Amino acid sequence: MRELSILIVEDDPLTRKALRVMLEHEDYPVDEAIDGVMAVEMIADGYYDVVITDMNMPGTINGLGVLERCLELRPHTAVIVATGFATVEDSVEAMKKGAVDYLVNPVKRAELALRLDNIAASKRLVKEALDLREAITVTEENAERTIREQEFLIADLRLRFEQLRKVIADKALAPG
Repeated sequence: MRELSILIVEDDPLTRKALRVMLEHEDYPVDEAIDGVMAVEMIADGYYDVVITDMNMPGTINGLGVLERCLELRPHTAVIVATGFATVEDSVEAMKKGAVDYLVNPVKRAELALRLDNIAASKRLVKEALDLREAITVTEENAERTIREQEFLIADLRLRFEQLRKVIADKALAPG
């Protein structure tokens, strides 16, 4: 099974099925929403790595609405907007609003696979960076603790050295 969980948001049953078949063929776990309202509910209730949404859907929430709500609810979810009626203006607007990509229906398997591979690679890099940041933080905390412990040890040794020096000086001055 692939590492990305995917939500398909598509009102056209044939397009939705075609996307599902393509994704399941590549072993991606897939859920489906038939409109924007259903998609927003599913996004609010669960986590998806990728949402592939149709741009033009009937109802109160279209593809751009799904994109906006998804990024509000799950800012780390990658949203790909797809449509059969692509215009440069639509793609620019979708990208401005935070879509990671824009596809034209019918979506080609190789094109979709490439986009998903890029998203997976990007998510792996982000995870590795976060893991490295966490490791650095732990290392810094350990180093700070070790330095504090060493400072206390040095201060204690200086105090004992001064006490020893005083004892030696007192014995040297004592008649005897």
